[in-house]
Amino acid sequence: WKAAWKSRGWNPVVLGPLDVMKHPKYKAFRAAVSAFPTVNPKTYELVCYLRWLALSYVGGGLMVDYDVIPGTLFPKDIAELRKSDKLQPFQCRPGSAVPSAMLAPKGALAKWIVAMQSYSGPVGQEAGRAHLSDQAILNQQLDQDWVDATHGLVKEFGEDGWAGAQLVHFAAGACAK
Repeated sequence: WKAAWKSRGWNPVVLGPLDVMKHPKYKAFRAAVSAFPTVNPKTYELVCYLRWLALSYVGGGLMVDYDVIPGTLFPKDIAELRKSDKLQPFQCRPGSAVPSAMLAPKGALAKWIVAMQSYSGPVGQEAGRAHLSDQAILNQQLDQDWVDATHGLVKEFGEDGWAGAQLVHFAAGACAK
């Protein structure tokens, strides 16, 4: 992962538990999101939420999942997007977004964290069980003025155009196919 990002001119930084625990909202945020129902292992879902605190602690920036690899994306390609003060998920379709790669400036990231911590909206169902994820909450926030979900820079492995995409998401479900 690091080698792939470095090869495209990026300076990849892996954030960890210490970055999360140093965030001033850590305890309250963790308590809030830990109460959300999930069909996934609780630790997995918790890490999906806590990663945003780690990113906030270091001042925001481009966050990508461990299974997102740069195809043709170089730092210069998002120079204009970096000027925005909005949360910008890069794996988008009309009406939905996947937080696999997201440009998150500090101000919008703070709003995103509040939105997750205080979420009281609808809870979805998966396999007949209640489920809520950061992705589901993101999709409830797409109409907010601090979110810009118009960038389709990420293609999932196997999806049309993935081989020449700027970013490729090797999601477990796509790879299993």
